[in-house]
Amino acid sequence: MIRLAAWMLTGNLLLLQLPGLPAKTALGLAILAGVILAMLRRWGPALGLSMFAWTGLVADHALQLRLDSAVSGSDFVVTGRVAEFPRHGRIRSSFEFVVSEAPAQVPPRLRLSWYRPPRLVSPGEALQLTVRLRSPRGLANPGGGDFEGWLYRARIGATGYVRDEHRLEAVPRRLWLLDIRHRLAERVSGALGEERGTAIVLALGLGTRHLLTAEDREVLARTGTSHLMAISGLHIGLVAGLVLLGCRWLWAWLPGPCRRVPPVVAGAWLALLVAAVYAALAGFAIPTRRALLMLAVVLAALCLRRPLRPGRGLALALVVVLLVDPLATLDVSFWLSFVAVAVIVLSLRGRLSGLPEDVSPERRAWLRWRRAISMFVLLQGLIVVGMAPATGIFFAQVPLVSPLANALLVPLFSVLIVPGTLLGMLLVALLPDLGLWWLACLSRLLDALWPPLQGLAALPWSVYVLPALPPVWWLVFSLAAWLALTPRGLPGRWLAVPLLAATLSWRPDVPARGDFQLWLLDVGQGLALVVRTHRHVLLYDAGPAMAEGFDAGRSVILPMLAHQGVARLDKVMLSHGDNDHAGGWPSVRARFPVGRVLVGGADAARFDAEACLTGQRWHWDGVVFEVLHPATPRLRGNEGSCVLSIRAAGGSLLLTGDIEYWGESSLLAAGTDLQHSLVVVPHHGSMTSSSLPLVAAVSADVALVSAGHDNRWNMPRDEVVARWRNEGASVFNTAETGALEIRVSAETGVEIAEGWRERRRRFWHRH
Repeated sequence: MIRLAAWMLTGNLLLLQLPGLPAKTALGLAILAGVILAMLRRWGPALGLSMFAWTGLVADHALQLRLDSAVSGSDFVVTGRVAEFPRHGRIRSSFEFVVSEAPAQVPPRLRLSWYRPPRLVSPGEALQLTVRLRSPRGLANPGGGDFEGWLYRARIGATGYVRDEHRLEAVPRRLWLLDIRHRLAERVSGALGEERGTAIVLALGLGTRHLLTAEDREVLARTGTSHLMAISGLHIGLVAGLVLLGCRWLWAWLPGPCRRVPPVVAGAWLALLVAAVYAALAGFAIPTRRALLMLAVVLAALCLRRPLRPGRGLALALVVVLLVDPLATLDVSFWLSFVAVAVIVLSLRGRLSGLPEDVSPERRAWLRWRRAISMFVLLQGLIVVGMAPATGIFFAQVPLVSPLANALLVPLFSVLIVPGTLLGMLLVALLPDLGLWWLACLSRLLDALWPPLQGLAALPWSVYVLPALPPVWWLVFSLAAWLALTPRGLPGRWLAVPLLAATLSWRPDVPARGDFQLWLLDVGQGLALVVRTHRHVLLYDAGPAMAEGFDAGRSVILPMLAHQGVARLDKVMLSHGDNDHAGGWPSVRARFPVGRVLVGGADAARFDAEACLTGQRWHWDGVVFEVLHPATPRLRGNEGSCVLSIRAAGGSLLLTGDIEYWGESSLLAAGTDLQHSLVVVPHHGSMTSSSLPLVAAVSADVALVSAGHDNRWNMPRDEVVARWRNEGASVFNTAETGALEIRVSAETGVEIAEGWRERRRRFWHRH
């Protein structure tokens, strides 16, 4: 079974790594080849090919649920219901929307934002709206998330925003399960308030995480306790296990039913029923459905009296999940859940030996408790080691405080909080006053647990940040983790320590002395770039941050620095204080060690930083940095942007911020040598910048534009792009390429790597 599951997983992953889907004819041929191999009893390759084809067919169907690019940006009138719990901010509500009536081009599921709504929409509410929709598209940066992939996995076919609301004539069918969850959530939050403890109670009882803030999620991630706050395999397995044990004990006291139905069978069926109800309370989210499938496999084997070793059970659950949802392997939670179970199985194997026979019953009970406690504590450390490759791949960090945090919280959640929350939700429906009192007690307990958790997350060594390892090093890392999990006596087990040390000490290549590397990041309509020399790192601008929305510092810059193995920013230069250039700076400052900070124009005082002024100059590792503008700190806005020149033996770079015609004239009048190999085009390529004299004076070989895709200002303007091209420059736009990596070397000159959008392209990414 394990070998067959491995073949199926291989076929699935091969399809999902393709930049484009094979034609249906090719998928049909794969199925035919699989049938032929099955007739020859080559079951492994046959299942692998069949899984390849099945995944392709499901993936193609999911692609058909997306808005056509030809009508992207158009307005549509849609009728439907709010599909989940919305997130409400000060100026925006965001929610998923299930469409019941709309033009044929509109996908069945949308993700909408409503700016300054006249009221707060509620889950399951029926609406008729005029919406402006766009095809799914996300930013493309090293270490950053794949928003397009997330929408694809969730079968969300378009994003957009509400332009108008209409009076609804015909009400679509109700989402009854969501209505039940909403009424329970409203009753609980209305009585307890929207405090953090209440947010966790609702997350555990109803699978609603809309009240958890970004800061809360950060604390959970840094302490490795995020899994405790989401209804997943741990919670469903815990509830099912408690029901199974309780039912077996009670059923054994009923002689008549016990003779007809064995206690273990009755317990298994009841456990599956209760787990299904719990999954329904969580809205049958994807991780919950997957956990329920895995539980059903285990309980079915128990009912059929078929011996199911842990490894075979895990493999069988993997097969069932792949058959039901081949796209599940695109979900991070899929890997975390299966890897976690595999780690626990490996950790316990060979470590559960019997107790000595020549001990008294009292001594035997004490030994059982001592062994259980020591095994639990050891297991927490082994889980961190075993999960390190997975958490490193997906989150670029390993939470070092996770063993301590989980050793304290897992028993409490398992024994009291999770069962207590379910009991409270049941009581709220039957005996509201008693249920709300009980949930309030749990909420106060969770509030009391939060400060110690915050303290652990704030420790400087709470997480170990991992750079993006090459594939061979990920294999070494995984091998080291596997060796660490194996029991004593295995030959070569000692190799885990040097292999782990070698992996954790690996760092990406850095430029040689006299060279530099530039990363122009894809932050939408804004600017952020990182310049790296042999031993120093400069951040120039930090991109935009929106109220209750996207924050380039948190979502783009910090993951990119982790991806590149950067541990410190030696200097930060904010060209000026506009949000699209400095909005992400607070998130970076709060999380990252920073040296000197320079801000252009009159915005320096607002950022409690040093003013950026003409004449400032420094040398890093044979590379010369010089500020060319502004000459006075009194300038405000775009014209006060800090202009920086970077020169090395292999080429030069001019960073211009948002200067416009006046600032460009000042640069030209100063008589400074403006000729550079590379230039970041001023003000995102607006019509009020890139004057012909400046373009001629810079005479760049490469002109770089940082702009948002399909932005409302139509930047960069065609006329501006034409000016740079007429002077012989190749123009690159992050809206099209994603993040750009450029190396300037004395040996090879200027080298531009393929844009990140192409480097990470998969078939679900918009071309």
